[in-house]
Amino acid sequence: MMKRLLVYAFSMATLMIPASMLRASEMADFAIEQTIEEDITISINGQTVTISGAQGQTLEVISLTGRKLMTVRIDSPAQRIELNVPKGCYILKSILALIVLLTGLLLTGCQGTKSTHQDITMEAFSDMKTPDFVLDLDVIRQQLRQQVKADSGKTAAPNTIHKYYKAENMLLWVNRSGVDSKADTLLKWLHGADELGMKKSAFHVDEIERDMKRLRTLDFDTQNSINMVAARLEYNLTKAFVRYAAGQRFGFTDPYKMLNQMDVEKKDTVTGNVLKYRELFDLPMERVSASYYESLLSKIRNDSVDVCLNDVQPKGKYYQQMKEMLGKATGEDRKRILCNMERGRWRQRRPIPEEGKRIVVNIPAFH
Repeated sequence: MMKRLLVYAFSMATLMIPASMLRASEMADFAIEQTIEEDITISINGQTVTISGAQGQTLEVISLTGRKLMTVRIDSPAQRIELNVPKGCYILKSILALIVLLTGLLLTGCQGTKSTHQDITMEAFSDMKTPDFVLDLDVIRQQLRQQVKADSGKTAAPNTIHKYYKAENMLLWVNRSGVDSKADTLLKWLHGADELGMKKSAFHVDEIERDMKRLRTLDFDTQNSINMVAARLEYNLTKAFVRYAAGQRFGFTDPYKMLNQMDVEKKDTVTGNVLKYRELFDLPMERVSASYYESLLSKIRNDSVDVCLNDVQPKGKYYQQMKEMLGKATGEDRKRILCNMERGRWRQRRPIPEEGKRIVVNIPAFH
């Protein structure tokens, strides 16, 4: 489990190699290998960098002043890259914000003497980490508890999400490399919300995109520290995913609560409080449950975001027809179509077949 994302800086000055033993004509490679993620490994040997398991990503070499020196597309499973940069300190940055700071060439002693620094490990530089770029799991969890507390009592997020983060379970979207690519998959679906007549602001799309950009470009400040951004991003991504998936699967409104709290049957004669409503809607419908919310969290853990969001889309012909009509509708017609699209998300436990011959008897209730 991720504990910290360490940012290391290797400098010639810190190695303190005696000047009398350094000769530019007898440079030897500095070798180190680090596993960035379970399937991604980066090896540095002098000016040669070998990256394995990062096919499809982009590697950037950046100076400490922020100037981009080169950009390389990783096209093969194991690709060697010659840096050809002066000795010094540089940042290697991938598209997923995988960060490794490296030195240039280390000079070894003359006359074949082996440098005592050649077998140096990443751990030797752990005290040189940059605090502003350290992902601290304890701090993130503390920030998540504050998010839950601020959101408690609202209907924006189900209690299942609150319980999950209060129990300090594993993070679902943020890892030691920054934010997982499945967040991009979720955003792809959320950008289509306006085609369904919904506002993207209901799913915090703009806020999520801002925080993803901050985390991937290391754009932090006192009001938006790395751990604050990571916690906010983690929480908003989970809320957005759960709300969108459950809404498309069961409807964004509950017909039992909405339609059965309209017609008052009995009131308290003293306080005037409603004691009972007449039941206007009693069709057997599928309803969202706590176990379903838990299954959605499991989908995120198992990296099944895209499959899940595809599965929850309403498949009925009625819904698809309303969806096509929505793009051209305006005014009252648009409102009626939106209401009927929401009805199309409500799924009966025993649905009426859309194909073949059938007889439907609609018997109204009287009261």
